[in-house]
Parts: sequence; structure tokens; C-alpha cells
Amino acid sequence: MNTSESSDARLELVTRPHLAIHVTQEDAQVHRIGGLELLRLVSVIGVVWFHTHAPGWSIAYAGLPALLIMSLALQCLHGRERRLAEVALRRAKRLLVPWLFWSMIYGAVALRAVFHQHGRLADSFSVNMLIMGPAVHLWFLPFAFLATLLVYLLAKCSRTWSLSQVMLVGATMLVLLVLARHSFRWLCPNTSLLEPIPQWQFGMFSLPLGWVIGHVVAQSCRDVHGRYLLAATCAIVLVLLPFAAWLSPHDGIAYAIAVPLVCGAFLWTRPLWSPLQTLTSASFGVYLLHPLVSMALYPWIGPTGLMRPVAVLAVSFLLTCLLRFLPVKNLL
Repeated sequence: MNTSESSDARLELVTRPHLAIHVTQEDAQVHRIGGLELLRLVSVIGVVWFHTHAPGWSIAYAGLPALLIMSLALQCLHGRERRLAEVALRRAKRLLVPWLFWSMIYGAVALRAVFHQHGRLADSFSVNMLIMGPAVHLWFLPFAFLATLLVYLLAKCSRTWSLSQVMLVGATMLVLLVLARHSFRWLCPNTSLLEPIPQWQFGMFSLPLGWVIGHVVAQSCRDVHGRYLLAATCAIVLVLLPFAAWLSPHDGIAYAIAVPLVCGAFLWTRPLWSPLQTLTSASFGVYLLHPLVSMALYPWIGPTGLMRPVAVLAVSFLLTCLLRFLPVKNLL
């Protein structure tokens, strides 16, 4: 979604056999990494597929952690050269400003529904919306903003660490997060958490994974065969798989799918076909718009079936492309 801004999907590349990723060289030519751009598009399609409960939704949900891990790995790669205030300002413009704007839009829609159905405001608005927004899917934006700052600080602290140290600390953090989550479930089995706490719990596993993958990719820049990246992919997936069933039926599977997809995307550095680039540039807008589109199309396409996600995606892409000609283009 564009969980990472468009410039975040740009790295400075030099042509090398097998792996052509290079960072922070002044004479390097700036390109879009085709693998990351394509994964961003596929991930947003997966999120929409999940939200429309289409067949295969549990696998499609891997798009959400893929977006998070990819964004945080890119932050770890080239964001550490900036100051914290600069990083915070850039990410706030890309994430928090659209979050505020679309919160007002979805809030207005919810308010209209309350008056139209003669309901109570308390049923549609609550305190937790201050960190989530009036639509559930908006939780991603403030979470991604805070996660970016945390990974920035981690990257700053670990600049002189070896790759083995980073992977060891990252694996330890991942295990501790899993244990903390399940300890809470065991101690408070009947506690119902307010949104977006469950979503933030799901997303927090992306922090150590994005941090580690960012370090691994940076190390792979110095290795023409990219063996560090491939070895790290296998190692992280092997750590994840034993926890897949323990996390939940679909959370662990989603991360186990997302990690190798992100690592593979970093390896594919060829530019995308132009029409795909157009679709990719609209992916953030599609993420923001698709619940509105889904509500509008509901009377004609119904709640389930393959037609629902296809129609929602098509209309969302079309609307995003049209809105990009208006002053709101910076909010998409």
C-alpha cells in the first residue's frame, strides 16, 4: 500500500551479475526495483482479496506483512543516513497526513449512516479511533509510521554490528514477541481487545523481520552472488515455520509466505513493464479507497464470490487513477 512511499521503492543500482543492488553511491543510476514494485502491487491486491473474503483469503493476507516488511527493510537500507526529524517528517507527510484526510472521509460516511439509520453515535465512534481512524483498514498508516521510526533507531544502533549479530538479535526479538503475545492470551483468555490492538499485535512481527532483511540486503550489495540474502531467507523462514501453527491458523502462514516474497523481490531488480508501473503507482490509493468502493458496490455484487474482489479492485484502480488528476493526488 503504498506502505512505503514511491521513493522508498527506489534504490541506487549498479549492474552486477545475479544481484544488482547498491546503496548510497553518488554515481549510481536511480531505478525502480521491479521486484519491489511488483510485490507492492500484488500485496495490495492480496489485502483487498482478504477484506472481500474471496476464496483463498487466508493466503492473500500475506500481502499485509509483505508490505510492512518491505517498507521497514527499505527504511533500514537507506533511511539511517538521515536525521530522525527528517525521517519522521517524510513519513508523516506520506502516512499521517493521508490518514487524517481519509479518517475525515470515512468518519463522514459513518456519521451519515448513523443519521440515516437513526442509530447512536457511540455505536459508530469510540476512543480507539484516535489511533486507528473510523475505518479498520486505516490502522496500517499510524502503525507503519511508528514502526518506521523504531526501525530507524534500531538501524542507527546496529550500524557497526555484524550480520550474524543482527540476525541473532532479530531472531531473539521475534521469539520474544511471539512468547509475549501468547503469554497474554494464556493469562487473559477471555479478554477481548479493542481494535486496533489485535492488528498492531499482528504487525509487530514485521519490525525485527524488516530490520534483519534490510541489513541482509545491505550486506548482499557487497556479494555478487547474493548468498547472504538467500541464506538469510532460509534461516528466517525456518525460524518462522515452527511458530506458524502457534500464532494462529493464518497469521503465521501469512508471515511465512511474506518473508521469502520480500527477499525474492529484492533480488529481481529489472524495471517493470510500463502498464504495471502505472498500476503499482495507484496501489496506495487502492488500499485507501477499496472499503468505500466495496460498500458502494455491495447491492450489485453481494457479499461473497470471485466477482466481488475483481469488481472492487477494478473500480478502485480506476478511481485512484482519476483522482490523481485532482489536488488530492498527494493523499493517494
